[in-house]
Amino acid sequence: MAKKYKKAQRAIQYSADVLGSATAALSSAAVAMSLTGIGISVGAPLEGIAAAFRCASTGMTAANKKVENKVKKYEKIHALAVAKQQHASKALLMSTRSPVMSSK
Repeated sequence: MAKKYKKAQRAIQYSADVLGSATAALSSAAVAMSLTGIGISVGAPLEGIAAAFRCASTGMTAANKKVENKVKKYEKIHALAVAKQQHASKALLMSTRSPVMSSK
């Protein structure tokens, strides 16, 4: 289960990084286009696309945080279950080794 969450987390993080990089590239291209005379007609839609990518990147970052919290929660629950199992096994082993005393 942790592998599934980790794969999802990596995929989301990679997507957010790509969208962030595309946002930076599109924003700088839109500004450069807008500085030219005819480029305003191209720069404005390009900035709109960059804004959409920015929103998607922010959404991916929020999703990544949720998956990260699920991973932490799963790892904590798994560690507690393993510790409980080890404790029970140790107690069972100790009870089989110790001699039983009768009260007679």
